[in-house]
Amino acid sequence: MRFIINLVIKALLLLGFNALGWLTLMDNGTATQGLSWATFGNAIIIAVVFAIISLLVMSAWVALTVVTGGIASLLVILLPFLGYWLLQLTQAFLPGGLQTHGFWITALCGFLLLIDLTASNSD
Repeated sequence: MRFIINLVIKALLLLGFNALGWLTLMDNGTATQGLSWATFGNAIIIAVVFAIISLLVMSAWVALTVVTGGIASLLVILLPFLGYWLLQLTQAFLPGGLQTHGFWITALCGFLLLIDLTASNSD
């Protein structure tokens, strides 16, 4: 149930970022305008892909930390930029569904999407 709620939160964040012009949600390569079920469905799909990529990257990070005896935990310095890389990977997997804009605004969007992920897994 928590996973579904997180997906809805991520989708709403993506819709908000789309409305602000920070990210562009696309449908078959054309930017979506306004709020419709197709736009919300596209945001859910992007949220699912983002969540799957996030879990894979976090699992790899944990495995790397265990293998290197904690040295990889120093990568926490790069955590604010992890959201940027995850959104870029999501864009690579869904080239007709998501378009990012600029480094800093994409890093901010990715970081805000990751806050939901880390907050829900803290307990």
